[in-house]
Amino acid sequence: YAAQDEAKASSIYRHKANAYQAMGDNDKWIALLKEGVVKFPNDPFFYQTLIQYYDGAGKRDELNALADELMANSPNNPLFVYLKGYIAQQQDDFDTAITWYKKTLEMDADNVDAHINIGRSYIGKARDYSTKQSSTKIDRAQMKKDKEILNGLFREALPHFERLREIIPDRTDKWLNDLTQCYYNLNMHDKMEELEKLAQ
Repeated sequence: YAAQDEAKASSIYRHKANAYQAMGDNDKWIALLKEGVVKFPNDPFFYQTLIQYYDGAGKRDELNALADELMANSPNNPLFVYLKGYIAQQQDDFDTAITWYKKTLEMDADNVDAHINIGRSYIGKARDYSTKQSSTKIDRAQMKKDKEILNGLFREALPHFERLREIIPDRTDKWLNDLTQCYYNLNMHDKMEELEKLAQ
């Protein structure tokens, strides 16, 4: 009866979902959360709870399907676009992740999580490339080419961590180590010294 009241409906669905979870009825809990996503698209509780559940349980296919559904219902929500990148990144599909993170930043230029993870995706690509090359016998010309490729990846990552330093200067846990890594690999020693002083 209370759920028929538009002003209370969202809250009632939350309580009902929590009750199913407390009872251990996972199927009904998930079904109600999905229903809540459709009925209350502006209430983040429902989709955030589902995202956390699927992500925590390692259910990537379900999480990807949820992301597609959320994007179909709300294509201009940067969170859902970001989610597609996050899923790809968890599978080490860095190119796909970067594509989605770039789309996120087109919608929300200072999205902290997108800046963090697009930067880390480029670093992931550099790590994978470096690992591959370390197991292959190469000549000096190839070493020079590899260095140029690796530098290019770190240069792509760099502006995202520098931007994070600007928008969240106090959250050094989000950018300091990664920014230091970029400066180190790009031989930007003066910048490294500055960060070392900051870390002290």
